[in-house]
Amino acid sequence: MFLRRHIYKHNGGQVDQKYLDDSEDTSVKLGQAVRESPDAIFRLTGLILKIARNLHDGFHELFPPIAKPIEYHRGHRARLEAYRKGR
Repeated sequence: MFLRRHIYKHNGGQVDQKYLDDSEDTSVKLGQAVRESPDAIFRLTGLILKIARNLHDGFHELFPPIAKPIEYHRGHRARLEAYRKGR
């Protein structure tokens, strides 16, 4: 599905040799116009959502949060709120 993005973006949905070489898709021919079914789109969006959730959930395992910038940000937000209330 991600390789098909190339033919939609650059070729108006027409299969080119690069797509055939990269994907090894035998269900289409060179120059053929491709279309996606609603089921394929729903499947792709579900996979993208899963990827995004895994990235979001696992981000702090890769990069643990550092306390000092978080504390600074909280203090900054508190100062802004106090300033806004004081106006």
